[in-house]
Amino acid sequence: GAVTDRGLVLAGAGLFAAASGTLAAYPSAGGVVAVVPVFAVALSLLRSCPPSFLSKQAPPWMQGEAMGYLDGASSLCRIVAPVAAGAAADRWGVGAPFAMCSALC
Repeated sequence: GAVTDRGLVLAGAGLFAAASGTLAAYPSAGGVVAVVPVFAVALSLLRSCPPSFLSKQAPPWMQGEAMGYLDGASSLCRIVAPVAAGAAADRWGVGAPFAMCSALC
């Protein structure tokens, strides 16, 4: 079948979950080296596909508003996620933030 935005987002989320789960289980330099290429592909899919998907789903008169909400949510996550990851690492260990990411995907 045709490659769809939804399929690419799901593939990106799956790759991100797998890479995060791997780092949760093996939080070491070797684990990081092994999963960096997987993270690169996953993040490329996760950063580029949602705006495309959203712009196709929103009515033309609401596309700007929809993109603003997406950007606002992304900005909020870029503020909250590092704080939550640091707190999780302090409390449960260095693998905890990666386990959280894997579970969220």
